[in-house]
Amino acid sequence: MTTETAASPARLTVYAIIAAVTGSLFISVTGFLTVAAVIWALGMTLHLPMLAIEIGEVLAGMGALVLTVILIKGALALERQRQSGELV
Repeated sequence: MTTETAASPARLTVYAIIAAVTGSLFISVTGFLTVAAVIWALGMTLHLPMLAIEIGEVLAGMGALVLTVILIKGALALERQRQSGELV
């Protein structure tokens, strides 16, 4: 049997925040790069002006930022529920 002590709740919360931020950034960056590649490919295939392609990429970047914030808020809400005992 091991006699290791459990991690403190504050340390678990810090780890949860780090995990929420890094996980959501990974998902958002991956999604942004995929959408930007599709926008670029369609723009070049359809011979769209470069301004239209850049506008599409800016919109994809803004969408990635919004997705990042939504994912972080959701992950932290789950952590709050876990800390209060609503989740096991």
